[in-house]
Amino acid sequence: MKTLPLGSGAPGFSKLRRRLEGQPLAPDVGAEALPSCEEARRFWSERAWSEAAAVPAISQLSLAMMRERFELDVLGALTRIASDEVRHTELSRDLANGLGGYTEDIPPEVPYEPARLAEIEACGAASWVLSIAVSETVSAALMQARLRYTTHPAVRDTLQRIYDDEKAHAATAWLICQNLVPLVAQSERDALAEQALEIFEAIGQTFITAGLPTLERAQARRVRKVTAERGLGAMPPDEADQLVMRVVTQTVAPRLRRAQIPVQI
Repeated sequence: MKTLPLGSGAPGFSKLRRRLEGQPLAPDVGAEALPSCEEARRFWSERAWSEAAAVPAISQLSLAMMRERFELDVLGALTRIASDEVRHTELSRDLANGLGGYTEDIPPEVPYEPARLAEIEACGAASWVLSIAVSETVSAALMQARLRYTTHPAVRDTLQRIYDDEKAHAATAWLICQNLVPLVAQSERDALAEQALEIFEAIGQTFITAGLPTLERAQARRVRKVTAERGLGAMPPDEADQLVMRVVTQTVAPRLRRAQIPVQI
């Protein structure tokens, strides 16, 4: 089992980073502001893992763009997105801590384990931007829907802040995808279509519960059900599953085809 301790580094580094980014320090979400909830702390720990996994994915895309198409505007946008994802990881971790304690143990079957993404070397820019465009689009759609069920003010504020960023991230990734993919060979586009199907399968085991084995699915559904009922940032699992299926078939797949990735689902 991998661990993701999510520390803050040397004393004072957080303030220095905020100053470099030109952003105010995020308000602390203390334990006194949140109820203790085992399911919600688990839910937000998983969200922290997912946000952390976006950091190596964005970094890999940045490196690939530097190797293949050194464009300063794109690199600048990606650098900002990576910084946002670090902040989202912190916000999710802090919510988990306030809800009973962040858990750093990542089960081995979790496909978005951050260190694993950092080790991949063979993928090109088109492959990485495909993954990011799909995941950010699904993530943003889920967050928008989860806001309807989120009643706790501190949790809702955090979710709204992350959602606002995710919308911009998705738009950026699609813009890169639409400009980059037509430049690659047809054989690579066919390979990207196969990759998209693999991403859709992984989404069923990460963002939602539909693709999980029976036992893991029951546990994940309870986490989402209880967290949603208490207004702490999730949505009912059946509704989440249905939403993501619609987003994949009605939004993501058509956009991939318009970007000349011949995905068929």
